[in-house]
Amino acid sequence: MITALMIVLAAGSAGEIETEGEILARLLAGAWSNAAQYEAADEALKRPPAPGHPYDWLDVQHARFVPVDTPHIPGDAVYLEWRSGGPDGPMSRQRLWVFQSGIQEHDSPLIGMDFYAFRHPEAFEGRTGEDDFTDLTPDDLIGYPEDCRLAPVSREDGVTVLEVDESACVITAQSGRQMGINARIELSLMRVRYSESGRLDGGAYAFKVPGAGAYEFDRLLD
Repeated sequence: MITALMIVLAAGSAGEIETEGEILARLLAGAWSNAAQYEAADEALKRPPAPGHPYDWLDVQHARFVPVDTPHIPGDAVYLEWRSGGPDGPMSRQRLWVFQSGIQEHDSPLIGMDFYAFRHPEAFEGRTGEDDFTDLTPDDLIGYPEDCRLAPVSREDGVTVLEVDESACVITAQSGRQMGINARIELSLMRVRYSESGRLDGGAYAFKVPGAGAYEFDRLLD
C-alpha cells in the first residue's frame, strides 16, 4: 500500500505547477486485474464475447499502465496493454491515453483525455520504459475526432470520472456505416472502472466492452 501511495503522491519538480493529467498518469501506473470481479460474477456471464451474446458476458483482463514521455504528442501520456486471462495471455488492447490539462495561475485542471490506437502495435508491445516513446509521432497513431475526447464529469471522494457519449462522438466504422462511441472511465487509487461501446446508426451495437456493466480493475500490489 505504501508503494502505491508513493507512486501517486510523489511531488513534482520544485517550483512547477503539476498538471492534473500528470497526477492521473501516476495514479494509473502499475498492474491491474479484474479477476476478483470475475470470480464474484454470475456463472452465466463467464463467457467470451460471441455473436448473439452482446450483453451477457464477462472475461478476465490483466492491465498494465505505463506513464511515458511523448514530446511529439502534447499532454500527459499513458501507454497501456491489456491481456486476456492474465499477464501472459494474448494481447486484447493496446492504446495510448493522453490527458490534457489547462493552465491557470495556481492550478492546471484536467480538460479531458484523448485516446489512440497504434498503426503498428507490435512495434511497441512490451515496452515498459518512460523514455521508450520519445520518438512516437502522430503518424504512428490512429486518432479519433476531437469530439471523442473524454471529458471530466465528476471528481468526488478520490474518484475522477471521464466520459463521452454517442451523441458527441461519431466515427465511420470499417463497414462504412456511422457509429457512435460511448466510453466511461472511473479512476481512483485502487480501482479503475472501464466500459466502452459502439452503436451503429440503426441502433444495434457494433461492440460492447464488457457485455455486462463495466470492467472493475483492482490494483495489484507487490
